[in-house]
Amino acid sequence: MPGRSICSLAECDRLVNGGGLCTTHQSRLEKWGDVRADLPVKRRFSGRQTCSVEACDRQAKGKGFCEAHYRRLQSWGDVRADLPIRRPRTSDVCSVADCERRVNARGLCTVHQRRLEKWGDVRADLPVEGRQPRNVSCSFEECPRPVRSRGLCEFHQRHPDGAPEVIRMVPSLGADAARAANEHRLAHYRLVTEASCWEWTGTRTRRGYGLAQDSLLGKQRLVHRLSWEMWRDPIPDGWEIDHLCKNRACFNPDHLRTITAADHRRLPRTPNT
Repeated sequence: MPGRSICSLAECDRLVNGGGLCTTHQSRLEKWGDVRADLPVKRRFSGRQTCSVEACDRQAKGKGFCEAHYRRLQSWGDVRADLPIRRPRTSDVCSVADCERRVNARGLCTVHQRRLEKWGDVRADLPVEGRQPRNVSCSFEECPRPVRSRGLCEFHQRHPDGAPEVIRMVPSLGADAARAANEHRLAHYRLVTEASCWEWTGTRTRRGYGLAQDSLLGKQRLVHRLSWEMWRDPIPDGWEIDHLCKNRACFNPDHLRTITAADHRRLPRTPNT
């Protein structure tokens, strides 16, 4: 008919848009450099449309294909009709033996899918542990810290050999456990000298005073003040601790005394006080 041209491709009866091709084949030629005559041209109809791939009854989303086949077409340039489309259902479980977790994608649960993407293998020999219940203590001997994963706290995950640590105050750590942690910490970093001084071998300030974590208060404090309050009495407001041994790193309570700040300032100074 004059004024009405048909697409030059065989078996395509769509009207020409430009270059002797219909709109669909022209778009394919501009995008891929080929009209891909082997791919069907899905016409738009009112109502629900199904995917143009044979034996696929999924709803069409774009270019006459369902979402899965359309993504394959965009990524690979082919719908790969030979590959099955896994449809997760609430009743589906992971395809790995003895795994009852719900399928996330590719027939695998979230854990095994991540392992496959990260290591190239689902590592079925490794157990899949669920979330740890709350208020569970670390399985490491005499560790009161809460479990982070695999039955261990955050520290013992990094140090499985049980290296000494500074136990920080946590909400689930009781007062008795906090005092025990303080005593353990002071005993571990103590070096007894010939003068019977308990020298702190841990972190020190620029002036030479020891610094330690107080698990009761959840903050760092001067070691000699912490030692006095643990084995003697609370320090009154405005009072300070004086080292009788003149050793700033010492925290032996027998070498300490409480003194007012004014009296402390009037004491003669030595290089180590």
